[in-house]
Amino acid sequence: MINSIVELKDFGIFRDFTKSRDLKTFGQYNLFYGWNGSGKTTLSKLFACLEKKIPSKDFQGSAFKIELQDCTIDNSCFTSNDLNMFVFNRDFVDENINWNDTLKSILLISEEKIEEQKSLIDLKVKEKALLDESVTLSESKGQKEEAIDKFLSSTAKNTKQKFQILDTADTYYFNYDKAKLKKLIDNYSDNIKSGNAILCADELSNVTESAKPTSKDRIGRSIELVDYQLFQQIQVWLSGMVAQSVLSKTIDKLKDNQIISHWVEEGLKLHKKLGARECEFCGNSISDQRFLDLENHFSDVMEKIKKTVIAEQESLQGKLISELKLSHSALYHEFQKEFQEAMIELDKVRLSINRHIGQWMEALDAKCDNPFRIDLKLEDMPEDLIGSYNEQLLGIDSLISKHNSKTDNFTAEVKKQKEKLELHYASDAVKEFDYFRKLADIASLKEKLSRAAKEITDLNQQISTIEKLLSNEALGAAKFNRQLHKFLGHQELSLSFDQKVGGYRIVRGSAQDRARNLSEGEKTAIAFVYFITKLKENGNEIKKSIVVIDDPVSSFDSNHLFNSYSFLKSECEHAQQLFILTHNFIFFRLIRDWLSRKNKRKKREDGSFEETIKSQFFSIEVIPAETRTAELRNAHQTLLDYNSEYHFLFSQLNKYQSRETLSLNEAFIVANLARKLLESFLSFKFPKHRNDFHALIETAVSDKVMREKVYRFINKYSHAAQIDIYDPSIESLLGEGGFIVSDVLKIVEDLDGNHYAEMMEIVA
Repeated sequence: MINSIVELKDFGIFRDFTKSRDLKTFGQYNLFYGWNGSGKTTLSKLFACLEKKIPSKDFQGSAFKIELQDCTIDNSCFTSNDLNMFVFNRDFVDENINWNDTLKSILLISEEKIEEQKSLIDLKVKEKALLDESVTLSESKGQKEEAIDKFLSSTAKNTKQKFQILDTADTYYFNYDKAKLKKLIDNYSDNIKSGNAILCADELSNVTESAKPTSKDRIGRSIELVDYQLFQQIQVWLSGMVAQSVLSKTIDKLKDNQIISHWVEEGLKLHKKLGARECEFCGNSISDQRFLDLENHFSDVMEKIKKTVIAEQESLQGKLISELKLSHSALYHEFQKEFQEAMIELDKVRLSINRHIGQWMEALDAKCDNPFRIDLKLEDMPEDLIGSYNEQLLGIDSLISKHNSKTDNFTAEVKKQKEKLELHYASDAVKEFDYFRKLADIASLKEKLSRAAKEITDLNQQISTIEKLLSNEALGAAKFNRQLHKFLGHQELSLSFDQKVGGYRIVRGSAQDRARNLSEGEKTAIAFVYFITKLKENGNEIKKSIVVIDDPVSSFDSNHLFNSYSFLKSECEHAQQLFILTHNFIFFRLIRDWLSRKNKRKKREDGSFEETIKSQFFSIEVIPAETRTAELRNAHQTLLDYNSEYHFLFSQLNKYQSRETLSLNEAFIVANLARKLLESFLSFKFPKHRNDFHALIETAVSDKVMREKVYRFINKYSHAAQIDIYDPSIESLLGEGGFIVSDVLKIVEDLDGNHYAEMMEIVA
């Protein structure tokens, strides 16, 4: 059941309705009174939205909140409500009845086929469960699809912003959107799923730098690999040299003391050059034997060895590896770190190789200093050291080659780096969002929806088959005709089933001729009886239904009003919940008196009263404002206590007596209230003129100024569809609005003081 309408925004004339604290909760029976144009039909359209579980096409962008017994629904979630509602209003008539052709079929079920009925009920329960499940699945799928759409949009936006920082000239990324992102994910799904495309922090930094649109110059390539076999040959040769012995008569003192040996050797050369026979140091004579001994010590063989050693030293000096002079900044950023590491390792290996060469040179120095030594050893040059040097050198050369290749193909290489970045951003976002799992969820939901749709189709076919088996179109026509004849009080109009069109034709008289030129009253009667008959379609139970009826008495005379009331009462009294809306006070009074009896007041033993409230009464009123707007209110006491609309009119008009000026909308309301009130009062006072409002005013009001002012105001605003804004009388009429109300009530008071006094007591 429906407890209350909490909010109703931008729903036709209900522009900004919020339930007031004192507005009563709906009961089992609910009666609404409102004049034409107050919003009754608009309210019925709200109930129709709940019935059909679709938004109103007439009020797009509207919002509402409705409190049910166990939950609250609004315009975002009402489509899955389980309310069993039936709404009678103008839309129902237009959708079901073609006055010039047919009424849609009425599907009543033969009471004899009990088992088929049970089967039909079971199938419909299954169908409803599947429909509810489909709604839930569809909503879940929609939410996930919306989440994916938002993910693609936000990720594409973030990617676009990152690339705009990197390079604003790249139109592909400058116009990056979710379509491009989705295409990338689809094309590289395996790579993205594996996570291989996600870059670590260092890789991301390198790729980002390498994607910048700044080109560098080529670097010259000139490397010289080291020949290990050459070093082997040199080591073998030098090892033999330092192990060579000197066969000569040696002087032990000179042999054992290299410093003195060098000094004496140089001195011998000097004395031989000068031809001196005396020692230039001490001045003593040098004997021939001493000269001979010294020459034997410093023989030609030793001199030859020294010369050879010195020559090899010079050769080895040329074998030392020089440092490679190349700054890492000359390369593109993505190669710089690897280049620096390779250069550091290369220099380590270079220094190690040069250290081995230096050891060999030190051995030669020792041999040169003392050719008589044969114990000198040369360290082996490690083959893997030479291999490592060459490997680092080739790696450096490869980086230079890559650098040069990028320079030669700069646009294409930058594009590759950007694609790596794009793939990284997508992969990283996809992983965090769990994109592929959500896609799998959507695929699963689609599959479930497809299965449910197939099951629903199968059920519909089974239901249709059983309905055809159970259906008795003649029964539908017969039942309708009995109700219609009872309602109208004659049998002139009937329905006749037309097998060809699958519906009913309206016929007149015993000749069964197609009825033409139906009166508005006849149309209303047919539509209302048709609606009540449709309530029982397919075994539907009134006691499990919420029924909404909007003004079922249009164009009825008093006799038909009573018939309509009796028919509604007999058919809908046991509805789960009933809403009736009307503008006709006589019909309102009939329904009011019936529903009022539903409310019970029982006295307890302690003197207090226990109330059982099943019926509630409301009014729908247009609120004076800049733009016409409607509100739901508790019915005014005058509507509940009295049997004429006159009391209500008096109470409504009296509310404006204290207003000095009126807005344009208020003027319309006051003018119509005043006209209705005066027509009722004056027609009773002066029955000879009851059909002539001008004559009534002329007869009742002797004050010509007051009479002219009241008549002009009422005549100006009570019927005009629009006001001429250039009419100079408008401003003065609006300014006199509050005084007009006083004048109208003064007319009543002057003609019948007692009546006026009692009415003021009632509305006070």
